[in-house]
Amino acid sequence: MLTATKERSFDGEHTLFSFLCGGAAGDGIMSAGALFSRMMTRNSYYTQLYTEYPSLIRGGHNMVTIRVSDEPIYCQVGHVDILFAINLETIQIHLDKVTPGGAVLYDPRILRRMKVEDFNRPDVEWKPIPLRQLAKSIDAAKIVQNTIGVAAAIALVDLPSEEFADILRELFVRKPAIAEINVKAAELGYNYVKENFPSFKVQLEDKDPGGLMVVTGNTAVASGLIAGGISVFTGYPMSPATSLLESMIKYSYKFDFIAVQCEDEIASVTMAIGANHAGGRAATATSGGGLSLMVEAIGLSGAAEIPLVVINVMRPGPSTGLPTWTGQGDLLFTISLGQDSFPRVILAPGDIQEAFDLSVEALNYAEEFQIPVLVLTDKWLGTSSFTIKELDQSKVSIRKGKTILLDEKEDFEDYHRYEITEDGVSPRAIPGLPKNLIFRSTGNEHNQKGEVDDSGPTRILQMDKRMKKMETIKAAVPDPQIYGNKPEDADLTIFSWGSNKGIILDAMKRIDMKISFIHTTHVWPFPTEFISEQISKSKSTMVCEQNFDGQFNQLIRQHTLKTIDHLILRYDGRPFDPAELADQIANI
Repeated sequence: MLTATKERSFDGEHTLFSFLCGGAAGDGIMSAGALFSRMMTRNSYYTQLYTEYPSLIRGGHNMVTIRVSDEPIYCQVGHVDILFAINLETIQIHLDKVTPGGAVLYDPRILRRMKVEDFNRPDVEWKPIPLRQLAKSIDAAKIVQNTIGVAAAIALVDLPSEEFADILRELFVRKPAIAEINVKAAELGYNYVKENFPSFKVQLEDKDPGGLMVVTGNTAVASGLIAGGISVFTGYPMSPATSLLESMIKYSYKFDFIAVQCEDEIASVTMAIGANHAGGRAATATSGGGLSLMVEAIGLSGAAEIPLVVINVMRPGPSTGLPTWTGQGDLLFTISLGQDSFPRVILAPGDIQEAFDLSVEALNYAEEFQIPVLVLTDKWLGTSSFTIKELDQSKVSIRKGKTILLDEKEDFEDYHRYEITEDGVSPRAIPGLPKNLIFRSTGNEHNQKGEVDDSGPTRILQMDKRMKKMETIKAAVPDPQIYGNKPEDADLTIFSWGSNKGIILDAMKRIDMKISFIHTTHVWPFPTEFISEQISKSKSTMVCEQNFDGQFNQLIRQHTLKTIDHLILRYDGRPFDPAELADQIANI
């Protein structure tokens, strides 16, 4: 039984309900959200989990929202159907988002001298649960309040408590005593709701597990790097890229590659360059501040033509900026970072599958073209989780380009590492091959053998050779994807890139007009001809992106010499809300 279908008009046709859990750092908010998402997924419902938290070890407001649907979904929503408040601040901040008929789960102790009537929301179902009292009744720590509250929410939507108990035992499989405490706490919260409150407006069907799984963007990137044959991964903890490093360390033993937590970002990038120089497949990951420290070494990769993959999980700056929030402010920086010009590829996945696919391709592009490749995700995509059926691995291939393998060594009698070639890519030997394949590699300008040579003619030859790769790359990478209508048939054509994809696709469903959406994942080399052609076909054009400068819009203007009609920017550290974005688009 899915009685929630009557509420779908509030939030698009496929959302059943949304759940928000809020409290202070240290209250186990993220764990509560993960538990709730896992429970929904176990029952074959799709979820999207989005978190917000300040850069504090303790204190500050933390919250996690989970959108639940019976069909795949790709972004969060702004409204709340079930609000679980561990502290008063959560009610004060988020009560206005609760839908009429929605529920507020809270411990009456947090109201202090206030009354429910003071909030002036008689259209909301207030459900007081003595969280602290229930925890004390089983001699449990305060932290189990989050388990009690999640179990209460599960009871509201009428899913079975036994499945939640199984999830708790799986989570604490190595700590059976803690598992049983949480199971008891969950039983108390579940039973309290069933015994004290009437049925909620959302009642879910108890469905069998359908093989669904919950994946974050960072986990999808890690999976792509592993599928792409990575042999060495390096990193230094920096939000919001830290969980990517943690995943790579966790899976390095199972998939037989080396993962190293380095002493800083400079060590991390230079170790990755060294591993690639030695014939491995290496990558590193960081965020904006760490990428700034890596700039000189990335230039070494470009000059010495050593493959390198750098994952940049973007966050707003400058400097420390908003270290736990999201943004797309590093696009122009990554395109131009380093001294002088050298070829590079910039990739920007828009969803979980693209995060997987482009991480595989990043390793391929780096080795095929012997260049640095930067993959731009962001805090929203990197740390949000999504329920999916499985990652499609059908497109996975490992391409090594002109890397000289051991059985090919006899073909090179007079080897030139930086040989002038038609496509700009030279045969690449690796250390350890026979004497006739020994070469010099340096960040200085060099001749075809790798010997330092700063003469004018050599400089021109080598610079032209390296930059010739850009034309080779342009011919190899795909065009942006078109969603919705063709530009010539649409009322409006929206151009965007990276993680805005799912939000824009969701917003399009809310607008009664013909829209064409041009989604760009291969941002550099810039797809000039394709973008220019689509603008020419369009009646009206718009760019949506998450930075102050309209950086993708600047690239469009610079490379096509055409002007976009409308620009929607967001740069407060929060992702676009699909309903708000739909309103902005419709109003324009």
